Amino acid sequence: MVTWIEWAVLIAGGAWAFLTNLNLRNCYKTARRSVPAVNTFAFIQTLSVVGVLVLHRSPFHLLWIFPISYLAGFFALRSKLLGFLPHLYGHLVYLTIPSNWKNP
Repeated sequence: MVTWIEWAVLIAGGAWAFLTNLNLRNCYKTARRSVPAVNTFAFIQTLSVVGVLVLHRSPFHLLWIFPISYLAGFFALRSKLLGFLPHLYGHLVYLTIPSNWKNP
């Protein structure tokens, strides 16, 4: 029974991270500006889902990591140092939009 719950948490966490990344991508489609808080949410949530899968940890870790991602987003708005990696992640997401590609 616990295995089923772990799979449900992992699938829900993966879906949540995917939808957060879609939201970030839509922000870049319309605004073309960096959104540090959303960058941080998407970055930490994606890393946490991938980390749980790669490191073979319990998916129940997502239950505390996801709320931390929102707290980290708050601090990323206040600190340039904490916002650097999420900014790079946001730039990577920005480059996934075909209309932003430059023609040679």
